[in-house]
Amino acid sequence: TAFKLSVTDETLIGENYLNPEYVGLDNFIYMFSDDNFYNSMRVTSLFLIFSALGQFLLGIVGANILRGGKGTLNWITNAAFILPMAIPEAAAAFMWASMIVPNETGTMNIISKMFGFSPRNWTMSLPIISIVFINVWKGMGFAYILFASGIEAISNEVKEAAKVDGAK
Repeated sequence: TAFKLSVTDETLIGENYLNPEYVGLDNFIYMFSDDNFYNSMRVTSLFLIFSALGQFLLGIVGANILRGGKGTLNWITNAAFILPMAIPEAAAAFMWASMIVPNETGTMNIISKMFGFSPRNWTMSLPIISIVFINVWKGMGFAYILFASGIEAISNEVKEAAKVDGAK
């Protein structure tokens, strides 16, 4: 169905919605000749790479902290990594919108002002970094759970054998 739509001039409203016509590969030719297409691919690739790396690194660091921690440290680590997963998407969106608001009342601008920086419009001056940061924050809990469960699933026999072989 998607390919069938891609070779027609169907639109969401209007005449072409009711009577779409076959246009062949014209849509693909237009897409590959448009600079916006390549820019959107670049931005999407940056988002994907940095979001995946951030979630991976934070997840594995958190899981290793859990492995070496005792009592309160485990509770704090669990809370810090799992809490973003418990917050509904809409609530997280409103929370971050209030934090990166471009005037001096935004939490990020208040923090940056404490370090001597002037307030900025985060989504305009650093759009990819802002969105990647929020996405990593929201998704790091899933990576944390995967890595922590993997580490916890390693049996004591395997750990003892690794120590005998010289692992730390």
